[in-house]
Amino acid sequence: MNLGNYNALWLLFAVPVILIPAYIWCFWQKSKALRILASSDMLKKINISVSLRKQIFKAFLLIVAYIFIVIALTEPKWNPRAQKIHRHGRNYPPSFKEPLHEGTEFNLLEKRSGWFHIKLFDGSEGWIPDDSAETI
Repeated sequence: MNLGNYNALWLLFAVPVILIPAYIWCFWQKSKALRILASSDMLKKINISVSLRKQIFKAFLLIVAYIFIVIALTEPKWNPRAQKIHRHGRNYPPSFKEPLHEGTEFNLLEKRSGWFHIKLFDGSEGWIPDDSAETI
């Protein structure tokens, strides 16, 4: 896998250096504030649904999400080989084998910005620039 932006990889150092200590500090500050606020018996009743395993699992998910975001910022290139595409005209192959002559009648199937989708009476159809045809 090739990476388009190697400069974003320096963000990965933040996982062990910044994120894990910051999360531990926040957890410590929260438990300290709860101990000041309520007695241990009351805390057991309040925090019955919040276990240490759940908090560690949440921290793990946050760190994994951060790692995936950093990898996405490196712009991975899954297909690094250049591909040549040969086209004629205005980025598309010609719609008709022979040029249309002046006075050729057609049915207009669809109009788009700068283009007409037409169908000739012989059954062939294609797109032509709207400045090369005129509707009557």
